[in-house]
Amino acid sequence: MENKPRKAWVAGLLSFFTIGLGHIYAGEIKKGIIFYFCQGLILAILLPLLILKPNIYALLFALILGLVYFLYSLIDAIKTAKSYSVSYFLKRFVAIEGDNVEIKNKKLFVNGIPQNENFVIHKENNIYTASQNPRDNFGPITVPNNSLFFMGDNRDNSFDSRFWGFVDKSKIKGKAVSLYWSWDKENFRVRWDRIGKEIK
Repeated sequence: MENKPRKAWVAGLLSFFTIGLGHIYAGEIKKGIIFYFCQGLILAILLPLLILKPNIYALLFALILGLVYFLYSLIDAIKTAKSYSVSYFLKRFVAIEGDNVEIKNKKLFVNGIPQNENFVIHKENNIYTASQNPRDNFGPITVPNNSLFFMGDNRDNSFDSRFWGFVDKSKIKGKAVSLYWSWDKENFRVRWDRIGKEIK
């Protein structure tokens, strides 16, 4: 699923009303929360200063610091919105950090052991060499630390780690539990028998 970049003016407007809200709109929820609470922290520091030392210098310091923080958060939210574009892939991880991955004529080997994958689909009989295409012959290669190697079940038509490499664990959003939709594009129909099934 590809998300189009967020509207920068909306992120700026939201940040103008509440610091951090523009970041949340732009998809950076954690950053938005941090900006919001840092705003409270700055106020917690400045208010006692203004109460204890109510003079022009303390007031100017508070105004300048507040303005700088506001402008920084506003600009950052706009930049984040402009660059926002995320792709989500639903794939199965087949190897973890330290594992040795190799594909020989469409067969997956992990640490030299052929994998029993009953869920895998192959719709094409032709086999590409590694120099032609990494789809059918790949590796051997070792998965680096804090990374995973992903492959789709439809092996002949899957854009996965064979093409875009390893995935850092921090990039993983969640685990697929069940099928909520299944569409047969060849026969142009809904595959009702698959909807709701547990993904194993």
